[in-house]
Amino acid sequence: QISGLNITSIPEWILEDATDLKIQYTSISTIGNRAFNKWSQLTRLDLSHNNISQIDRGAFRGMAMLSELYLYHNQITEV
Repeated sequence: QISGLNITSIPEWILEDATDLKIQYTSISTIGNRAFNKWSQLTRLDLSHNNISQIDRGAFRGMAMLSELYLYHNQITEV
């Protein structure tokens, strides 16, 4: 779990074999193309309570194991 850090992008130091990741209350505003490519084993990703306003096409590409994605309480205006 990553919470309350003043970060603007997904940290590279997250373990690659993580299966459950929660990143909340950060300054992340954009999720880039293949942002989570390194973490292909994730089954649950919680990005709620951030400042995300843009999610690039293909941001979650390659995440075949992902079954839960939480994006509530962000600034997303278009999907």
